[in-house]
Amino acid sequence: MNDTILQLAFAIHHGRGMYALLLGSGISRPAGIPTGWEITKEMIRQVAALKGQENVPSFEEWYRSEYSEEPEYDAVLARLGSTPIDRNRIIKQFFEPTEEELEEGIKQPTPAHHAIAWLVKHGYVRVIVTTNFDQLLENALREVGVVPYIVKSDDEFSSMTPLQHSDITIIKIHGDYKDWQIKNTTEELAQYCDAANICLTRIFSEYGLIICGWSGDYDTALRGLLMQDASTGPKFGTYWAYKSNLTDKAKSVVDHRNVSQVVIKDANQFFTDLRETVESLERLSAKSDISTAVLTQRVTRLLSDKKYVELEDLIRREINEAYERFTSAEFQEQRSAIQTGPDGHFGNEQKMWQLYFNAVERVLAIVSTLGWYGDENTTGLIIFGIERFAEPPDDPSQRHHYFRLFPSLLAIYSAGIAMVERSHWRELAQILRSPQISEVNRIARNVETNYMSAIVYLSEHLILETYYKRTNLFKGKKTSVVEEMARTDIANLLQEYLPQNSLFERAFDLFEMLFCLVYIAMTNDNSNSVWTPTHATLFSRSGNYLVKHWEKMALDSHFLNSGLVADGIEGISSILKKYSAQNSGIDVRNYAHHFDMAESRGRNHGIYL
Repeated sequence: MNDTILQLAFAIHHGRGMYALLLGSGISRPAGIPTGWEITKEMIRQVAALKGQENVPSFEEWYRSEYSEEPEYDAVLARLGSTPIDRNRIIKQFFEPTEEELEEGIKQPTPAHHAIAWLVKHGYVRVIVTTNFDQLLENALREVGVVPYIVKSDDEFSSMTPLQHSDITIIKIHGDYKDWQIKNTTEELAQYCDAANICLTRIFSEYGLIICGWSGDYDTALRGLLMQDASTGPKFGTYWAYKSNLTDKAKSVVDHRNVSQVVIKDANQFFTDLRETVESLERLSAKSDISTAVLTQRVTRLLSDKKYVELEDLIRREINEAYERFTSAEFQEQRSAIQTGPDGHFGNEQKMWQLYFNAVERVLAIVSTLGWYGDENTTGLIIFGIERFAEPPDDPSQRHHYFRLFPSLLAIYSAGIAMVERSHWRELAQILRSPQISEVNRIARNVETNYMSAIVYLSEHLILETYYKRTNLFKGKKTSVVEEMARTDIANLLQEYLPQNSLFERAFDLFEMLFCLVYIAMTNDNSNSVWTPTHATLFSRSGNYLVKHWEKMALDSHFLNSGLVADGIEGISSILKKYSAQNSGIDVRNYAHHFDMAESRGRNHGIYL
């Protein structure tokens, strides 16, 4: 499957209702529905036949010569039918199937229409803009019990129901074949009414956009709205699915909106693949009857009431269900869909990360709550989750699959960042130092407990050093795996507790710094230098803005006696100097200096005995 389709499926799945569709004639052509211009040309042929002119070189040129006017849809139709009933009968032949066509499945909803109907029914798509006159999409929606709200004329734009108040709005920007006011000529396609412009501008700027079956060549007004000034440009991504090369006019839209291009076999295959992938993601991340928000509220209430037995039962059940999700055969199929390298390695770490995040998101919401409101009585539940997620599945081929430790790493971050902000130092020390992972003893090198080595070595060292250098993913940047891949996801989990971005940034940086220091502290290497995880590079990024927080912690006896680092302030100062010696390009001596100064002040005030 195309990687861009996978990316789009993830975007739709995590942004339910945030993507709109822009559909053109390529969606309905496989059903035998002609384009507007093809209908016009056929009607001209019929007019010529009535005049006894059946073998002319060009029917369009004949029409211009015969009537001294452009061959426009409404004018040509008026020459074939003198009354609205006559005209409607003429148009029906192009859109409504005969009995023979019904038997052959012609002019019926296609697999693309059915796939779109599924996306609409499940709330993934709520706005559709189409240039098509047919009603195949409406028919597909009605088959699954969805009745769309339809806007098909200038008058209806002026009085339309707001988009947010409708489950599904279909905007037939060029009209409906049963309506006299359809747009087909060059002049009609050059500009829309003010109400239509306002509506479409909002859609193209406030929604992500999936374009399929539309060439972008003839619809001048529509193309212009897609190329508005960047200040009103799209807030979400734009994806354009097409079969052959895009024209220069279409490429101008691609360049302006930074469109992700998807080369497809046809619309049927594209929307079927998209629907199946989103459906698989939906099953993988299926929640229990309790929503995540209600679940965290329940956890908070049980913590407040000190109902630890009931709390433990709830959390262990959620952890085990999450483990079953990301070790299931269905999950492995999704993982395999992302696998690209012939050597069994993966070429798209971001998608792999997101796949695992989806599977454990509910548990991460729980451990964030425990990190914020919990204490030493509940830290064991977080450790249980970390250890459980790190257990290899029964399949021996997955025992050393590097990405399987991502859920554990995510749990550490989700709980740890909350603990840092709440100054829960002893609990933080427990989740960083206590967990054990027996299956990776062979990786434990010069570390008191193999757990920290496994997490850092597998999730940071091997992935970063092996994959990222090979794929040049980060292009020389020094950053942690979590910062590059899941920082936003974790920020969303902690949004209730850390609503300001600056608060989250500070807690995130402090946590990564402590994670690095704990790793160094657990190293038995007696030399003056030691390999350190990439978290340590945050020292260079953060500059001096964390110094005041270091000074505060250096005077906090709870922090120094938490067990994060042995020997209290002297131990931390020693680690900082040791790290600086190993990484001469990153100067952390300033932090060490502040700890030395704080130690002196602390002794003068009787804090250190």
